[in-house]
Amino acid sequence: MTRKAKRPSSGRARHDAATMTDALEASLERALPVMVDADDRLHAAMRYAVLGNAKRIRPRLLLATAQACRGGALEDDVADLAVRAAVAVELVPSASLAHDDLPCFDDVELRRG
Repeated sequence: MTRKAKRPSSGRARHDAATMTDALEASLERALPVMVDADDRLHAAMRYAVLGNAKRIRPRLLLATAQACRGGALEDDVADLAVRAAVAVELVPSASLAHDDLPCFDDVELRRG
């Protein structure tokens, strides 16, 4: 049985699954506008749709894939790219679901050609 040789340490920080998940949540928070007014229903709805109780399966799969392809914990530059991609993977379906529920789309007779 042969073992894979470990990569030499570059002296840069390496990020494991827990720190990647924390970075994902923080990046999602930063990607959304801050609610300035308590009556700001649009921003409240956006934050609820994205930051609510979600399993984050898609972005977690992306982060796990990035870690698997790199052989474990990720260096700073690769971790940053992976988190940014994971944020996009989470935001696109959230936006799609929110737009699909708008009355102008949800109440039409013919939806798809």
